Amino acid sequence: MNLYDRMYSDQIWSMKYRPKTIEDLLVPSRFKDYFRNIIKDKIIPNLLFYGSAGVGKTSAAIILSSELDKDVMLINGSLDNSIDTIRGKITQFVSTVSMEGGKKLVIFDEADRLSANSLDSLKFFLEEFSSSCSFIFISNHVNKIIPPLISRLESFEFSFTKEEQVELKRNFGKVLLDILKQEGYTEYDKKVLAHVINNNFPDFRKTLNETQKIAKQGRLSDLSIIQESSCNMEEYYNILKTKDFTGLTLFVASVSDHNAFFSKIYDTCKDFLEPKSLPDLILLTATYAHKSVSMIDQRINTCAFSVELMKELEFK
Repeated sequence: MNLYDRMYSDQIWSMKYRPKTIEDLLVPSRFKDYFRNIIKDKIIPNLLFYGSAGVGKTSAAIILSSELDKDVMLINGSLDNSIDTIRGKITQFVSTVSMEGGKKLVIFDEADRLSANSLDSLKFFLEEFSSSCSFIFISNHVNKIIPPLISRLESFEFSFTKEEQVELKRNFGKVLLDILKQEGYTEYDKKVLAHVINNNFPDFRKTLNETQKIAKQGRLSDLSIIQESSCNMEEYYNILKTKDFTGLTLFVASVSDHNAFFSKIYDTCKDFLEPKSLPDLILLTATYAHKSVSMIDQRINTCAFSVELMKELEFK
């Protein structure tokens, strides 16, 4: 079974319903135009796809390899992080003749998990194997990719404007309804589905996994789910702006996933803070998100973080 087939043979919805073509990708039209041009030119440049989790980076890379019928090798940076192992795999892969002709393709998934030394060594791979192989690097945290490597890649960021976010959420909903129909779920409340989308956006992989879990629990029409996991960021920022400490403690008590909460802070801060406060917000978020991993009671850490925001930042 080849890589493309393996990526779609699963009963987990986020794997089973991965997009199979450029048109299936849940991305803005400008993204699809970019990918169509690559397919039209029949040349995959050395690329860096970066952005938050679950937005279609790996799917796009796999689809490009399939559309251009490339021999492809996938290397996971969190598993294969020894530069000697990587060099051996790539050398063996590119030294054999492609059955389809033309260049082969190596996809580095989770490239940000590689050490700086490994990334530094890889920049020479791009030159050493340029005649026989193209490379796509995929990263959630582009700041961990060293500049000398980035300068050798055509970088493409998976991020969306406000208008695109509205359209994508609408498209998420259409896809979810179609999947539920295919899986035999005919009873659901659209408010629950809308909540799942809003709560996990733009991570469509997590959206599908959460929907599958709720479906298996028989709770697709259970509106109490909204109250259980609701995390209204507008309410949160208003609490900070008005310095409502009592409201803060109640809000923090309702947070079900504190690590995900810090990601939401980063994703929404521009909408609620004055621009000059954004650098301080990012620094505080990084500090307290790191502390959250080792905290026994994460509520205390989140409250301390929020009090810092109350004191230091200016709100719109």
